[in-house]
Amino acid sequence: MSAQNRASSRIHRRTAYFWDMRWIWIVVSFFASPAMAQDIRVEISKIRHREGELVVAIFDNQQSFLKKPFRVVRLQPVGDKVETIITGVAPGTYAISVFHDRNQNDILDSNVLGIPQEGFGFSRNVMGFFGPPSFQSARFDVENADVTLAITLRHY
Repeated sequence: MSAQNRASSRIHRRTAYFWDMRWIWIVVSFFASPAMAQDIRVEISKIRHREGELVVAIFDNQQSFLKKPFRVVRLQPVGDKVETIITGVAPGTYAISVFHDRNQNDILDSNVLGIPQEGFGFSRNVMGFFGPPSFQSARFDVENADVTLAITLRHY
């Protein structure tokens, strides 16, 4: 094989290697793309007070519901309605709880009968019977599109 043919063969192999690596990069980036993650827009209404903060907790399974949130967002109540976007949420089933922590003690305060003294709400605006709702009743699905939820705070 002549020197010119060997040089041409090396260039051809490098070009082929480049294109092979380029395809691998395209395939890997497609499957690792953050485009698979979605956003959840949460619109909270009936906020009565401006002090404290709103605690938005998202749960990703029944066992952790109201115990160990998947993610927590804290918002300042600047009006009677507030909106937030929870970004980068993978497809799956979730439930959200919100409460207005007026005294910022990180718990939903209640009276001696267990009746909440701060505003609270859940995804799908569900209510439990003598207690919080179940994960199943508050659940919603995140699939291939962004999700918008309207949550109305309840006050007693």
